[in-house]
Amino acid sequence: MFNGNTDGFDVFEESSAGDFSAYTDAEIQPRVGQKRHRASAMHGHGSSDSSRSRDGQHPPGSINPRDADREMADDMQDHDMDMDNASPQNKKARSYSPMPTVTDSFESDLVKVVDSTIDPLTAEAPTEATCLVPHKVRHDVALPPNWDYVPLSEHIPLVPPAKTYPFHLDEFQKLATYSIEREESVLVAAHTSAGKTVVAEYAIATSLKKRQRVIYTSPIKALSNQKFRELQEEFGDVGLMTGDVTVNPDASCLVMTTEILRGMLYRGSEVVRELAWVIFDEIHYMKDSERGVVWEETIILLPPQCHYVFLSATIPNAMEFAEWICKIKQQPCHVVYTDYRPTPLQHYLFPEGGNGLHLVVDEKGQFREDNFKQAVLALEEAGGGVFGKKRKNAGSRAQPKALPATDISTGKLYAFILAQHTIGLSVS
Repeated sequence: MFNGNTDGFDVFEESSAGDFSAYTDAEIQPRVGQKRHRASAMHGHGSSDSSRSRDGQHPPGSINPRDADREMADDMQDHDMDMDNASPQNKKARSYSPMPTVTDSFESDLVKVVDSTIDPLTAEAPTEATCLVPHKVRHDVALPPNWDYVPLSEHIPLVPPAKTYPFHLDEFQKLATYSIEREESVLVAAHTSAGKTVVAEYAIATSLKKRQRVIYTSPIKALSNQKFRELQEEFGDVGLMTGDVTVNPDASCLVMTTEILRGMLYRGSEVVRELAWVIFDEIHYMKDSERGVVWEETIILLPPQCHYVFLSATIPNAMEFAEWICKIKQQPCHVVYTDYRPTPLQHYLFPEGGNGLHLVVDEKGQFREDNFKQAVLALEEAGGGVFGKKRKNAGSRAQPKALPATDISTGKLYAFILAQHTIGLSVS
């Protein structure tokens, strides 16, 4: 199961059942008959002369269970030796499915113009009304062997498109919609509020335009209810199935939890036979130790004519996941990634015994050493943590360690915070 660990995500191991033996049926059958006879005798189901005598001794010609066990073990050993000594002509090689091919890989360095935000601590607006945010967009695609693939750079967009928007699409959104127009699955990895929903809406619009069924799945009922309201307002012909509530189950677009979709696959629902697209929101739930198997089973059980849109902000090994999809479904799977973060992420310290928050890493990822020193000073004055009177025997740890003013990562900062027993807080 997909658990988020790239080392443990082994989806390329496959063997062919029945190709393990070099024996023919005629060679195996006598041995099977002998073992069945011995097993029957051991359990008292054989001939009368195989039972024990009243004195506990085995009559002449009977089978001792221990001897039978040893003979069965010898047979197994002989079988293994025969397998090792079999001629190459009689040995059958294990069959493996061909590995997917990763191609059409490219990365673009882009700059996005965004509105400046107000500092939440000072409530002061910056002098510039807008700012430039550099970011990267990357694309890869996993293909089955010998697939006739046309690079996305040569794709001709549909005119008119399945859905238009009152704004210009970002580069990663364009790449994802091009994949949908070509009826090829796509995994979109982007931060929260980056615009992944646009890709899902385009897949829904494409299906409705072709009078096909589409299902939107989410991990929790609350999110399903929210998406149902949004999509119903946008498209109209939308239904909801969460187990607690069922609304318009015959709609062309159905919003449901992943467990509901798996249940439909178990029952062989008529809806599944008409599916063209399935959208998996928050696909990183597949690594959940308890519920992840639901996503895995659902993807495996879906019919081969389905195409997929996978959305996630935190999937750790997107390319491996795409290769798995390509391998089990024998269809291309694109991976579109952007590191653009529209929601600023700021890191604060709230020292134990202190009276306020201290911004230590701003939305640009810059470390604020002056604020960090203020947090340490507040901790020392409050008499808590490692700098106060409660830790008289702190020894060499009585003074804060020096930190470089530049080139410090958030991970190192967190490690330092934990070492000093302060409390870290992230807000966005």
